[in-house]
Amino acid sequence: HTDNLTIEGVVEEVLRCKKLLDKRPESTQRYQFPPSTSSARESQAPYCQEQGAAFMVNTPSASYPVFVGWGILSELGERVRNTGLSGSAFVISDSHVSEVYGGQVQKSLERARLKVASYAIPAGEESKSLAWAERLYQWLVSQRAERGDAIIALGGGVVGDLAGFVAATYARGLP
Repeated sequence: HTDNLTIEGVVEEVLRCKKLLDKRPESTQRYQFPPSTSSARESQAPYCQEQGAAFMVNTPSASYPVFVGWGILSELGERVRNTGLSGSAFVISDSHVSEVYGGQVQKSLERARLKVASYAIPAGEESKSLAWAERLYQWLVSQRAERGDAIIALGGGVVGDLAGFVAATYARGLP
């Protein structure tokens, strides 16, 4: 984390992170990262309202923590539950990420006593389209998604953009 650091502080943080990355096992599969470390500075950030949050997003209508780390996917269900969600979680991912992490996410959410449904879009930029948004709307309708339910984007880039757009526009917005 580099907020409010001097140039020297930023350099120190980059070097610290490089050391962490250098320690990761050589045999990591695609999309895997080194294990979490309890010494991460994010967990001690004084401006974070929730323990372990890398930072807080503050908007006029809500505030929420953002968690960043290696090996923390198993905590997803607990963290989602701590937000107050008690309905269903609709996981949107791409075919590559879903294959590697989909099962782990589903188990974590189910351990938190959430109903889970998942949808994997084809990997690639072509999936970021209104046609795929429409398919996701149809899927959410077939799953009887309601305003108290949440959409979880599992992945980044295209998945985050598409899932975020669908979440913001389905039923006047889902978390």
